[in-house]
Amino acid sequence: DPSYRVTIKQGVIKEIPLFMKMLFSRGKVVIVSDDNVSAIYSNDMRKSLAEAGFGAYLWSFPSGEENKNMKTLADLMEFMSQNGFARSDLMLSVGGGVVRDIAGLAASLFEGGMRFVHVPTDLLSACDSCIGGRNRINLSGGRNCCESMYFPTAVYIDPDAIRKAGGAALKNGMVEVIRSALIGGKDFFESIEQGGVEDRLEDVISRCLMIKNGYVGKKGSECNERRILYFGKIFSRAVDRVSGFSLGYAKSLGTGLALTMRAAVSKGHCDKSILDRTVALLCKYDLISEECLSFSDIKSAILKENKISKGYLNFVVPYSIGDCRLVKVDLKDMDDWIRDAVEFEPEQAALADGCFCQT
Repeated sequence: DPSYRVTIKQGVIKEIPLFMKMLFSRGKVVIVSDDNVSAIYSNDMRKSLAEAGFGAYLWSFPSGEENKNMKTLADLMEFMSQNGFARSDLMLSVGGGVVRDIAGLAASLFEGGMRFVHVPTDLLSACDSCIGGRNRINLSGGRNCCESMYFPTAVYIDPDAIRKAGGAALKNGMVEVIRSALIGGKDFFESIEQGGVEDRLEDVISRCLMIKNGYVGKKGSECNERRILYFGKIFSRAVDRVSGFSLGYAKSLGTGLALTMRAAVSKGHCDKSILDRTVALLCKYDLISEECLSFSDIKSAILKENKISKGYLNFVVPYSIGDCRLVKVDLKDMDDWIRDAVEFEPEQAALADGCFCQT
């Protein structure tokens, strides 16, 4: 994977034009954001970039996961084509994960690949999707079906902008913080349990990205180790599909994490106290769905969401905090894993009322 710098600094969003002058010769730059973020940052950023000598353009689209699609992607590339952009020009994405996915995929495709810089404006993107190089959009058959691996030139994270995004965005971002802490180790997890995340965003974001960065570069014989980053994803994608894609990423992933840990406890891999602590954190930030989940619905969704070519699924299973392992679950055993996750008795895990419902 190519190396690039991630800068985490208070107020760095106001210094973007200066960094652009340092990194790139003056040319054209298109600022990509959604309509929510554009109203806050992009107009001022366009003016500042123009004053710095760039030919600055602004392109925004309606916010929301439903707009992470082929039409939005094509509209962006048509805009660049009509305004004479070339491969040597620059794309600057300002926003959350949806904005980065659209911008990153467009940058990878336009004239064979152009440079792009990402500025996350919410905690979810800052802690996870801003690195790793995956750029994905949705197709009618499901989410994230169209993908490229393409890396930014630089990433700039402004904790002030993350705080400004508001309570809902911070709450949703906590699902990646909690997941990173479960992968990363007990010290980080305990610090998240203590609260006060908003007051120490620089440290929290930095630790999340360092944990992820320890896996994203794995290649060859180590590729299975990289799959640890899929912790919770098999169940979360299934929950998302069962809900009709209405829950959103954060609550789907939070529910997926809890279901994965339920199965791990039932199979004797993980101590029940870790499940209790994790679910308490997820419930604190309203990151678990209250929708009723059935064995048959979840099984059907898992089979639709995963290509099973060798007769098994790779589940990432927590053995303890900081010790997640890849477990190959044979298809003949998959029913037991799903039942253990979905039909786990809530009272056994001391779960908060309303956190789970199963039929």
